[in-house]
Amino acid sequence: MAKVFMSFLGATDYSTCNYYFKNLEPVKNIRYVQEATIKIFCNDWNEGDCYYFFLTREARQKNWNDFTWEKKEQISNKIKRVKKKGLKKCLESMNISGKIRTINIPNETSEKTVWEIFEILFAKIKENDEVVIDLTHGFRTSPMLMIVFLNYAKFLKNIKIRHLLYGAFEASKTMDKPIWDLTEFSKLYDWTSATEQFIQYGSGKKLAEITKELKISKIIERLTSALSLNRIDKTLEEGLSIQREIEKVKGIEEFKILPFQFLMDKINDQFRNINRANGILFTYEGFRAQAEMIDFYLKTNQFVQAITLAREAYISKWGFYWGKSQNLKNCSVRKSIEEWLGRLGDSYKCKVHLNAVDTSIGKLWCKITQVRNDIDHAGMSENPSRTNKAINNISKISLDVIRFLKSKNYPKPLSGPSF
Repeated sequence: MAKVFMSFLGATDYSTCNYYFKNLEPVKNIRYVQEATIKIFCNDWNEGDCYYFFLTREARQKNWNDFTWEKKEQISNKIKRVKKKGLKKCLESMNISGKIRTINIPNETSEKTVWEIFEILFAKIKENDEVVIDLTHGFRTSPMLMIVFLNYAKFLKNIKIRHLLYGAFEASKTMDKPIWDLTEFSKLYDWTSATEQFIQYGSGKKLAEITKELKISKIIERLTSALSLNRIDKTLEEGLSIQREIEKVKGIEEFKILPFQFLMDKINDQFRNINRANGILFTYEGFRAQAEMIDFYLKTNQFVQAITLAREAYISKWGFYWGKSQNLKNCSVRKSIEEWLGRLGDSYKCKVHLNAVDTSIGKLWCKITQVRNDIDHAGMSENPSRTNKAINNISKISLDVIRFLKSKNYPKPLSGPSF
């Protein structure tokens, strides 16, 4: 692992100015922003670190090496020639630690050359490098190219972005020009990607990783684990915790930026309905929360968890109907309810004449147990359902259970469990 500085250099006759970053002492009377960004952000580097400068032929001639610039004077129209020191000599005079490397790149003349530059950049990055990028100069596409490149390299080579810098020459009409640190944009991409993984696929691993300095990281880990193992109580508990903690995170200065706020609101929205139960399972709101959990599993393609919870919630809701809300974790109580549902299911399968309500209860129970057994036994039977059919069955059955869980109006069965 090494620290790497990367920067393009253009072919413009850069003006002398003073570059500064926040309240630090400005780097005065320089033409090249890289002199300032290296001095400010690479002052703790050593001989194992590296500085890469990506140059076209013209940039090498005019700004890397010393060059005599010609300029026509406005009044006399005379050509004035001024020899100016190139960036190479400026860096040599700074006596910086680390290796300085120049890399030839083509002029951007087509999409093909943009891809060539991308490949050149990627080849210079090693696994786990820590990278400082100066985006100030180069082609018009260079900033966009760098952002895409960095996210690509973060994934494939696990690089860490220390700083993403831009010398904002046009931002001031005085000699003093600010350097902007745009690293938050890279963090925003990480947050966006991690939030998408959490909401779309139910995996909070990446979100927990990028928030590891915050208390919310552990809550995300616990919530993800609870969801992956179908732990209803723990999911409701951690769902409330994450809601409270997000409000605290939104108050931290670096996350007051509106795009971060929107992402945190998106996470909150995901668990808002689950949290209405206030952590209590066996109430009307508790069953609505379990319905929301099943819906979450369906939306994140966690079909095994969806049908598993649908089965258990179906049993619990009928236990609630029969007045057993205080004992719904008791094995004998749950067994009595299962046996009652099983009798109705057997009668339905054998086409024994039942009233319409008992028939509908038995029919849904048969569907739940059939698809659940097919899934839980890993298809180890002579005629397992095809994958697509199993997923469709789980989705349809789970939606039936969701409607039942959300309803306050029970169908009234004629028979009941033997407690």
